[in-house]
Amino acid sequence: MIKEEETSCFSIFRKCVNAIHDGVLIVQENNKDKEFHFQNWCQDRIIESGYHYEGLGRNVYPDFCLVEKAESYEIN
Repeated sequence: MIKEEETSCFSIFRKCVNAIHDGVLIVQENNKDKEFHFQNWCQDRIIESGYHYEGLGRNVYPDFCLVEKAESYEIN
């Protein structure tokens, strides 16, 4: 069984659930932003969880590579 301290997914998922519960909306920054608004929302949850990630840029796989753990996230 995976322990919570072994992975970041539990704390990041918890931040996502709390944001939904608190009414933090996914906001499209402008009319040209057709795909990145959800990534921006998830990026904020990663930051709220206290993790740092390497900023690799848009259209790069994976979207977020964590610094503290050997984990990464791809937002689809």
